Amino acid sequence: MQKNNTVYPNLKQIEQLVWRQLQETFSKVMKTLLEDMDKQIAEERDKKRYRLIDKRKYHITSLFGEIELNRNYYRDRETGE
Repeated sequence: MQKNNTVYPNLKQIEQLVWRQLQETFSKVMKTLLEDMDKQIAEERDKKRYRLIDKRKYHITSLFGEIELNRNYYRDRETGE
């Protein structure tokens, strides 16, 4: 007679799997949220005062892990900064 020996993950392994999935999901949500906020700033800024200089990749480290996003950079025409 053959025994069916299925190996199941223990609770710690399940928690680690869930945690990794949550980190990945929250990281994507955070990236989308920050990029949407950047778009809103771009649309609502005083275009006569703030000139768009560049759009660059930006890296942040959050509780969810490393997040890479694209961000607008501006120059203030009044102060030059």
